[in-house]
Amino acid sequence: VGRRWAWAGFFLVAVGAVVAMIPVSLGLASVLYTFYPPMVGNPFYYIGVVMVVVGSWIWVALMVINFVI
Repeated sequence: VGRRWAWAGFFLVAVGAVVAMIPVSLGLASVLYTFYPPMVGNPFYYIGVVMVVVGSWIWVALMVINFVI
């Protein structure tokens, strides 16, 4: 159940990881994967991290749905 959702979650995580890695590799965000407020990083870093988190939520939802079925 949810093969398309699984692929959507995978691509969301993959694209989010790349989006988050670009500012880090350019030296624009050295926040080390934390949301601690005083550490200000490039907005693309935070967008990428949110994409990774949402993609992982999709995977968790699919696992729960498949365990119930």
